[in-house]
Amino acid sequence: FYASKDLPVAQSIKDYKTSFTTRIYSSDGILLNSYSIENRIFVPISEIPDIVKNAFLAAEDANFYHHGGIDFAGILKASYKNFLFFAFKEGQLVGASTITQQVVKNILLTNERTITRKIKEIILSIELSKMLTKDEVLEIYLNHIYLGSSAYGVMAASIEYFGKNLKDLNAEEAAVLAALPKAPSDINPRRRKDRALERRNWVLARMQENRFISPVEYKIAVEAPLVVIPQSHVKPVINGVNTFSDYIKSSLSSVYGSEAFFSGGYF
Repeated sequence: FYASKDLPVAQSIKDYKTSFTTRIYSSDGILLNSYSIENRIFVPISEIPDIVKNAFLAAEDANFYHHGGIDFAGILKASYKNFLFFAFKEGQLVGASTITQQVVKNILLTNERTITRKIKEIILSIELSKMLTKDEVLEIYLNHIYLGSSAYGVMAASIEYFGKNLKDLNAEEAAVLAALPKAPSDINPRRRKDRALERRNWVLARMQENRFISPVEYKIAVEAPLVVIPQSHVKPVINGVNTFSDYIKSSLSSVYGSEAFFSGGYF
């Protein structure tokens, strides 16, 4: 009852609209420039490949489609694994927050570590599960999550680290993206390749354990080198493009407003 006081309304997540990147292309499809508050490219859940969805499910919430927002069995399992870690230094620390809880925390709550906030998170997660389908919750999560290097959402991260559309990612690349929510800076594959490789292989093991990939696919993926494109892959803007882009920005901002231009995801 105490935690329920001044509780945010879960309905606001259903109505939630985040900011997306506006992009300017040439007539032959070359990206000339982009503008954003947060570097995010929205992708409907129907267009996100199973290999990407399954990588995040394996890493963050394998029972996502089978619980009502809170995974009580997962809490017990995580508690046991964490006991083994603290008592015998076996395995590694694992969390018990579901994807639904992460959506609630990231959009409605703060990161403070208190019992009250956790109870609010649980209450709102149960409410949200009654309001949205599983795919709707997963769509919000995969488009909202911060994945390091100023990339928000799986599409922006896929382009940032691999220069690829989501549909072109393989298992090991999807696992790299799914490794990042735990600690985007500390597991950044450019700066901490060793940490990123270790976490990627853990995600791949979880994918095999949950039968998202076969043992053969796991062996191939886990032995693959971790390769990301250098940050300098962004091509310098050619002469004249800055002036042209500024003209487009000025024209659209005068029609739709500056805030809409930087957050509306126009292209």
